[in-house]
Amino acid sequence: MTAEPLAPTRPHRRAVLALSKLGLATLIVGLATGLAVLLLVWIVHSIEHLVWGHEEGPFLDGLALPSPWWLPIVTVGGAGVVAALGWYLLRRFGRTLATVEQGVDGARMPWWETLADTVIQVTSVALGASIGKEVAPRELSAMAGSKIVGWFGLDPRWRRILIASAAGAGLAAVYNVPLAGALFAIEILLAQFSVGGAVVAL
Repeated sequence: MTAEPLAPTRPHRRAVLALSKLGLATLIVGLATGLAVLLLVWIVHSIEHLVWGHEEGPFLDGLALPSPWWLPIVTVGGAGVVAALGWYLLRRFGRTLATVEQGVDGARMPWWETLADTVIQVTSVALGASIGKEVAPRELSAMAGSKIVGWFGLDPRWRRILIASAAGAGLAAVYNVPLAGALFAIEILLAQFSVGGAVVAL
C-alpha cells in the first residue's frame, strides 16, 4: 500500500501563484523596457540622419563631414526652441510629471506626459543640445514598468523593485552596460540590497 501524495496547501498555492506573477511581470517589464529604449534610440538616429546627414558616431568623424557653417547654430537654437516650447506646453496643459525616484516610491507617472517629456529630451539631444540622453530612457522605462506592475497587483516591495529595475535596464540598454544598470537600480534607486532585488535587476 503506497501513500498518496499530499495535495498542495493553500499557502503553497498562493506562493506559487505569486512567484509566477512576479516572473511573468518581470518578463513583460523587460520586453517593454527594450521597446521603450528602441523607440527613443530610433528617434535620435532619425533626427540626426535628417539634420546632420549621419547618425551617431565618433565625434571627430562627424567634424570631418562637410556641412554649412550655420547648421550647428540653427540646430542648437532649434533644440532650445523645441525644449522651451515643449516643456512650457507640457507643464501648462499636462499632468504633473514624476521623477524616476518618485515613481519607485509609488508616485503616479502619467503616460502621455512622460512620453512627451522623454521625446522632447531626445529630440533636443539629437539637434545638438548637451543635456544628456540618460534621463529619458530611465523615465520612459520606469513609467512603462509602473503601468505593467499595476496590472499584476504585486505587493509594494516587488513593485518598487520592478520599477527600479526597469529604470536601470533603460539606462543599461542605452549605454550597453547591463551590470551598471543593475547596480544603479539596487544602490541608487532602491538604496538597499536584497537577494530578490538583485535577481530581478540582473
